[in-house]
Amino acid sequence: HGSTAADPHDAMLRVSRLPLVRSAVQTVISAYSEVKGRYPLLGLMGGAAEVGIRSISYVAMRQATPLFQTLEPQKPYHCCVSSQLKLANSFALAGLERLEKNFPILNQSTDEVCSHQIIQHQFTVKQFRCVSATPRALPPAPRPTGGGSPKGCCPPDP
Repeated sequence: HGSTAADPHDAMLRVSRLPLVRSAVQTVISAYSEVKGRYPLLGLMGGAAEVGIRSISYVAMRQATPLFQTLEPQKPYHCCVSSQLKLANSFALAGLERLEKNFPILNQSTDEVCSHQIIQHQFTVKQFRCVSATPRALPPAPRPTGGGSPKGCCPPDP
């Protein structure tokens, strides 16, 4: 079972409560707000886009509501639709369980993921510097023949 504290019966709620998803959304919201505050023109354009999206969403919902009411299942069919939604949710939950098991990174925040990647990168760079500082630790790289070294391919021997 996943380690999230979300309702185990609602796949969308569990996804929204995954630490990586939650912190990534917060990071995007924070960056967007900062850019809007720092650059007045982008803030104006972002605000206009937000108003436009809200207006379009409102009109779309007003137009779609009668359609949704028409498609709403009547009592004899309610159990069938409900069972189909439950089945879809159970498939989503099973997939989410597999993802959480195979990708434990989903239960880390973006800060934790980034700091881990930075540490891994620093370790790799240190390893590379150690090996490259040791003379003849590795065989020399092959040199291209005829016409010299292409730009950036092989550094000249000291």
